[in-house]
Amino acid sequence: VIGGGAALQQQRVIATFPGYQSLTEVAVHLGCAVDAWTPRVDDDGTRAVHFDVDDLEALIRRDDAAQAKLLVINFPHNPTGCMLSKGELERVLALCREFGIVVFSDEMYRGLERKEEDRLPAICDAYERGVSLSGMSKVFGMPGVRQGWLCWGEGDSQLDECFDRVLELKDYTTICSPGPSEILTIAGLRQKERLMDRCRVICAQGLEAIEKVMAKHEDVFSWYEPPGGSTAFPSIKLPDTKAEKFCELAVSECGVLLLPGECYDVLPGPRDTQDAAKRNGDRNYEDRPSFGSGRFRVGYGRSNTAEAATVLDEWLTKVKNSM
Repeated sequence: VIGGGAALQQQRVIATFPGYQSLTEVAVHLGCAVDAWTPRVDDDGTRAVHFDVDDLEALIRRDDAAQAKLLVINFPHNPTGCMLSKGELERVLALCREFGIVVFSDEMYRGLERKEEDRLPAICDAYERGVSLSGMSKVFGMPGVRQGWLCWGEGDSQLDECFDRVLELKDYTTICSPGPSEILTIAGLRQKERLMDRCRVICAQGLEAIEKVMAKHEDVFSWYEPPGGSTAFPSIKLPDTKAEKFCELAVSECGVLLLPGECYDVLPGPRDTQDAAKRNGDRNYEDRPSFGSGRFRVGYGRSNTAEAATVLDEWLTKVKNSM
């Protein structure tokens, strides 16, 4: 999508961050400069987390860096559960049209919105230079089949050429998917509404269980209700308590696995090597925006979330009573 060869050293990518590692890591290790579009926390008392399109526009219009070629987005967002409104998405696409930016949209959680009317259109349908990624793992609840797809807008010669290369790469690597997985995928897609409804019910029940724990222990957590997806990214209020330490205690003492936000503190890549500055102009990795510090990712998309929430609640109550 963004070219090849030595020219990659001068290409710039903007990506929602924090996020799934490969959404930024691939571009970093190709030599691109990657700018992070990080969320903000509303100061209106709701503690809601959101991605501000003004921040994205500032990144796109930067006059001290090469023009961005690619925007990578993920909504509903992992790990925060953030969404854009339809109006915000239209503004994002207007900016990308103005500057000729390709949009790669990770839509693995599309369909898991709390309100169906908030669901965004697939980028491949909404934007002629848009690429949509999705699959069977999240919203369909069929991760075992290991099937997914890419779709792109019509009429863009660069994208058509890019996906000719994608098909060639597949021919030289996986060639084709396992027949049983393809058959199961077809069966799943024929029952997609039934499967999606099932997953939405599981997420709704799991979110309710997590919210009860967060409300009961509001002295420990700062919580907001994620508008979509199957993950949230609450923060810890306790002074001098890092999320990493809290998560270590949770898994070792009560067996509940949470992901510390420190894992997301900076964009991935060679932070301790001499070529970090070269890869990113005059901006090294230590200067990257941080949003994960003091937060942890909690998932609520499994059928046993209520059980895990009960265990976490009992452990927290025990710890606080012993203090």
